[in-house]
Amino acid sequence: MTVVRIFAALLAVALAATGASAQSAKPKIPPATDPGGIAIALIAYGIDYTDPEIAPRLARDGEGEIIGWDFVTGDNKPFAAAPEAGIDGTRLAKLMLSAYARGRLVPLRIAPSDPAQFAKAVRFALQSPARIVAIPIWNVRPDVIDVLNAAAAHARDRLFVIPGGETTTLQRSGNLLSAAALLQAETSALSVLTAVDVWVRPRGAAMFGARPGSPPVDALEAHALAAAAAACVQHGGPVLDGADVRSAVLARAHPQTFKEAILPVLDPQCFYGGQRF
Repeated sequence: MTVVRIFAALLAVALAATGASAQSAKPKIPPATDPGGIAIALIAYGIDYTDPEIAPRLARDGEGEIIGWDFVTGDNKPFAAAPEAGIDGTRLAKLMLSAYARGRLVPLRIAPSDPAQFAKAVRFALQSPARIVAIPIWNVRPDVIDVLNAAAAHARDRLFVIPGGETTTLQRSGNLLSAAALLQAETSALSVLTAVDVWVRPRGAAMFGARPGSPPVDALEAHALAAAAAACVQHGGPVLDGADVRSAVLARAHPQTFKEAILPVLDPQCFYGGQRF
């Protein structure tokens, strides 16, 4: 065996050992069965799937294995103990599952600013039971946006939900919904106000008033609550195409005039079956 082959063999062993070590270092996924409900895929930088608010709501296959994937380490444990690149996947997952308590989560972990992993995660999401694909990728690169545009054009039966803002290269698709927090409207330019599809107020605020500091406080939290609302409007009813889900969510929003713009304002309070309040 040549020196080059020996080195290659040693490198392969080292990489395999590193991957095995990384996988074994992650906590075990708590055993459970599939909880049912509308599934939401979350493409982020990992979550703490051992959290008691998340573990029972993980989507599972017939053998109880999680439906999810870590594209960084190549295993089905998309774990992250702490926020990365400014995105707290655990926080967002818990917001979704608290707003739509009968949903199930398909967690997908990618590395920040990796378009190849993002494309693989989107493909996985489209092959999963998820009807809603939540993508809290804020500082997106043009090649990542290209993947999202292509996915939205191809998968008309799914709804893609993203944080709202000025994204000039993002195509306005009928099955794509951008959301921002109503609190952000005060400091947003008119161009941003008109670019966001729906502005989200705290859950239950329309009926009971909002507590100070209640989520959403930013577009990341707003997109999570909008994704939960999109799942809620389908609960107990027929499965809808992405554009129909988007329309159903916007139908629950109420117009509010702000800085010469009429904003659709959504209270993401969930009544199973999608009843309006």
